[in-house]
Amino acid sequence: MPLRVLILIGILSLASPAAAGDAKCIWDHLPGTARDDYLLAGLKDRRPDMMDHFTDAQFGVALTACRVSDAAMAHAGSAFSGYTGQLIAERRLEILTNIYPKQLDSAWATIDPGLIEALAQDVAKGADRGAGLKVWNALIAKLAPAASDLAALKLELVSYMSSRATRQVNERLY
Repeated sequence: MPLRVLILIGILSLASPAAAGDAKCIWDHLPGTARDDYLLAGLKDRRPDMMDHFTDAQFGVALTACRVSDAAMAHAGSAFSGYTGQLIAERRLEILTNIYPKQLDSAWATIDPGLIEALAQDVAKGADRGAGLKVWNALIAKLAPAASDLAALKLELVSYMSSRATRQVNERLY
């Protein structure tokens, strides 16, 4: 295939909307000022009401841009809720403990995917089969040496890990 065709394919792939199953796509298609306000509210209230910051019309535009079908709406909503919870937890961890998203990503990548799946299922069912404690202990072991406030790290990681697991599992389902 000629180089110019490969370049054109690459440019077109970057210009087209993200595939379904991407909560970040929904977030990125919401107005920037509303996103900023939502995250700021999340510093005070871990789960601010989305409808105080975004309109149905704005969500409609984002869902259309990200090609979320009606059949996938429930999983997209769960993934989006997990993603926004993850963003808020990341900001809180950064401010309270000096742990940054890249550090969280690195620590998360070391956790067994089956354990993350079990955690997400527990969160969805309101159950506790021990996955949460295992994930939490693994993250604490990786992040505690760099944290400026160990007590805040221990508390804030609970929200981070449940949000991220919920996002990750639901993104695969739509």
